[in-house]
Amino acid sequence: MTARKAKRHINESDDYLVISRLRDTILVDHKDNDSFNIILDLAVANPHFLGLLKSVIKSVDEYTKQEDTDQPDSSRPEEPKDSKQDEIQEAEVID
Repeated sequence: MTARKAKRHINESDDYLVISRLRDTILVDHKDNDSFNIILDLAVANPHFLGLLKSVIKSVDEYTKQEDTDQPDSSRPEEPKDSKQDEIQEAEVID
């Protein structure tokens, strides 16, 4: 979708939820507080989207559990956090 088409959809819509990434920052913009229900509506209406959403949630759970159980090994130096180039460092919700 082009930026022009996306802007038109946003201007004509009753509600919207926009998720974008600028370098290492995730930006979330929405029209009102119910906008996150768009994801739930998609999951109910589309079984493929529901499967994708379940997969994402499972991956996040596994990642956070792994981080909780990881203990630094004294035989190797700890890797600095900024060395992971593809990892998202922060997220920001735009009001």
